[in-house]
This record gives sequence, structure tokens and C-alpha cells, in this order.
Amino acid sequence: MLVGPPASGKSRLARRLGSALDAQVVESDRVRKQLFAEPRYTGGEHAAVYGWCHTILRSALVVGRNVIFDATNLEERRRRKVYSIAEQCDARLAIIWVTCPPSVVQQRLLRRQLREDKDDLSDADWPVFLELRRKAEPIRRAHVVLNTAADYETVLQRLLDTLRD
Repeated sequence: MLVGPPASGKSRLARRLGSALDAQVVESDRVRKQLFAEPRYTGGEHAAVYGWCHTILRSALVVGRNVIFDATNLEERRRRKVYSIAEQCDARLAIIWVTCPPSVVQQRLLRRQLREDKDDLSDADWPVFLELRRKAEPIRRAHVVLNTAADYETVLQRLLDTLRD
């Protein structure tokens, strides 16, 4: 499960991990766009997106697939649902807090605004980043903190080594 504010590098990391670990990637941004032609980011919409993501997670884990959950997951109550799904499916859960400096987030959001990355499905901008970063709750379980502004390939390899142990 990836945790972090918008533009912290979760989706890029999820795609790379998914490929390296032969894992299914469940992206909340993709699910939102599939469920809602014109997302409004309401509480009900958010609940529907996370509910559908949780259903996909459970379905993948039940059949023994590796799965990566790419969403902000900033609230402990939402993470508790994933904890429960992993426990019910007897799956090993790795929690990765994805972070980077605000200056890097600003650069990424500028590229998002210019639509430079066709795989970037998020609509989040700087005000959304600031609001969600402020609302982030501490993770109450063991987790890895990953700074995506660092040497990405080295960090990714270390993470893969940790996950494969």
C-alpha cells in the first residue's frame, strides 16, 4: 500500500513496482476516471472509489496475486480497511510512505498541468497538495519511508530487495 500526498511519486513507483514484482496495480485515479466521467471529488464519490479499489484488492489477493494499491491513503481509517483485507486474505502487507520536497512536487504539478505524462491521471494541483498534506495522519504500523526525489534507481532497487525478503 502506497501512502502519500499528490505528486509525491506514488503512481510512478506503483508502475515500476508492479512491473518488477509482477503485481496488479490498483490506481485510485484510474478507478475514479472509470467510475465518474467528470469527477467532482465529493465525499460520496471518494467512498465509491475507495470501496471499488478495496473490492479489486480483495479479489486479487484471494486468488494469490501480488497487488499494489496506489492512492493517497492518508487517513488511518482508510488504511485500516486495507489492513483488514490483507489479514483476511492472509497476505503480507508492506506500507510505503512516499515523500519528496515541496519544490519537487511543484515541478511535477507543472508537468501535470502541461500534460507531459500521459500516464498521469490525477487532477490534483498545488492547493489540493497543500490541503491533503496537512490532513495526513501518522501511520500506526511498521512502514518504509521513500523519498522519490533521491537517486530513484538506487532507492527502487533497495525497496525491491526489502520487499523480496
